[in-house]
Amino acid sequence: MIDYKLSWIFYFQYNHKNASATAFFSKKYQEEFSFDQPLYVFDQEKLKVFVHKYDYRKLGYFAENQLKGYFDTLLRFKIENQKGYLRTQAVCHPTKQGFSCMIFNERDVVNMQHQIGKTKIFPSASSMNIINPDEIQEINQSIQMSQIKRQIVDLLERN
Repeated sequence: MIDYKLSWIFYFQYNHKNASATAFFSKKYQEEFSFDQPLYVFDQEKLKVFVHKYDYRKLGYFAENQLKGYFDTLLRFKIENQKGYLRTQAVCHPTKQGFSCMIFNERDVVNMQHQIGKTKIFPSASSMNIINPDEIQEINQSIQMSQIKRQIVDLLERN
């Protein structure tokens, strides 16, 4: 059995009622992006700059339609001092105020798909490992890593 490992970039919480969001960056990406703190808070204006304009519309759609259970979507973010937008794969779930997502680098997901294509061994939720999940559980005890892993496996099987 092959163990598949995936690093998360940040944990994203969107509050639809006041059009604000928070992003809690993993230590790995906090260092990579040279951020001095892990937590960033965005009001509506800053959020419009941080999230690609078409993906900003998705935020409202997902919050207003209160999707059931976990879902995944592509989201693009503008990171300071980085060229272009960071393309990500988000695994999200609804909350009372909007929704929350674990954000993964799309490039890592695509590389994992190529690895699966070469080995022809599809991962299961038990063989999927998210690197440093304890960092995220420090700020959100209710996040269900097993559901996140299951959604990533579903995503990989679709493509």
